[in-house]
Amino acid sequence: MRRYMGRKKGFTLIEMLIYIVFLSAASVVAVTSLFTIVRAVAEIRLAQDINDSATAVLGRTMREIRDAYGIDAIQSAFGTNPGRLVLLTKDDMGNNVARDFFVENGAIKLKEDGVDQGSLISQNVTVDNLVFTNITTANSQGVKITMQISGVRGNLSKTGSYDATAILRGEY
Repeated sequence: MRRYMGRKKGFTLIEMLIYIVFLSAASVVAVTSLFTIVRAVAEIRLAQDINDSATAVLGRTMREIRDAYGIDAIQSAFGTNPGRLVLLTKDDMGNNVARDFFVENGAIKLKEDGVDQGSLISQNVTVDNLVFTNITTANSQGVKITMQISGVRGNLSKTGSYDATAILRGEY
């Protein structure tokens, strides 16, 4: 059996430096990837907050416009920002009800016969622009809604623009 004299097991200094450089580079890539993923998740959540709020506002407003039998043109504010839309409709019991859509403190709110029903958007977003346009023809009446919603999450900000139009189908 031979023995090698003078040879010890272990790593040389150069091997150690190569391993340290390799592990450092891998760590930098991992941390950078982690930060990128965290930022992407925040951007997705912000976009989702804005889209969810827009969907809630437009869905509710469009449904109420379709169910309305008229518009209170005196109380409504058309063609201006912030706009106001007061719809004349009926409740489940057949009683006349005024539904008022308006902006207050950056939130779109709803009042039913003067009673505040709260905000229609998420608390993480604000309404930057809300314009109602009255559309009247010989046979029908409708409303076009134009709105811009923005949100902030940490140092990220995002804005979305939305348009929708609905025709009143309630009984005249």
